Amino acid sequence: SAFLEIEGSKASILTRIHIGEEERLLCWKGWADLEKKVLDANSLEPVLGPEEWEVKVGWSTNALEISDTQYLVGWHAVLKEDLSYRNGFAVVDGKGNLLGTSDYTLFPKGIKEEYGDRPLVIFGDGLIRVDNKIVWIGGVGDYAIGIFIADFNDVLENIRNV
Repeated sequence: SAFLEIEGSKASILTRIHIGEEERLLCWKGWADLEKKVLDANSLEPVLGPEEWEVKVGWSTNALEISDTQYLVGWHAVLKEDLSYRNGFAVVDGKGNLLGTSDYTLFPKGIKEEYGDRPLVIFGDGLIRVDNKIVWIGGVGDYAIGIFIADFNDVLENIRNV
């Protein structure tokens, strides 16, 4: 989960949830009560769902504040064709509403990213901004740590408004 706006003990969050035995294969937004340490299940709303060629999607990084009202966050999809993980960027507002999304920008390419305990998996774990660069830290095939760097403006140019 990623925290967005925090108002007193109430936090707007992005989350991937499991309910009982069933996994909800979507990117969700909702509210958490930080004082009570609970997620308000009635506040949960889907934000981004899988395309017909995807098995599932989910948030995969923290939310990086890019303006007073916008956050950049990484998401991933698992493709039906080969179960590979593909990653993209999304922009949300402080309540978790989807403002824009990119196509896949990070995906396994080359032999080093196609093998490991989890073949064809690059999974985003964290985003940071260093000067005018976005640094995406992630796992590669569950055997290595990847550090992926892109120009901040290039990332934003590839976001389509929704």
